[in-house]
Amino acid sequence: MEEVVLKLFSLVVRGGRFQVFALAFGGGVGLEERAK
Repeated sequence: MEEVVLKLFSLVVRGGRFQVFALAFGGGVGLEERAK
């Protein structure tokens, strides 16, 4: 699972969409925290 995430992460960084990924990832983490 982690390997897939790292591959996607590297692709996103190369694609110059790091901010979009960071926002989406941060939003997902925030939603998980709220669900607890």
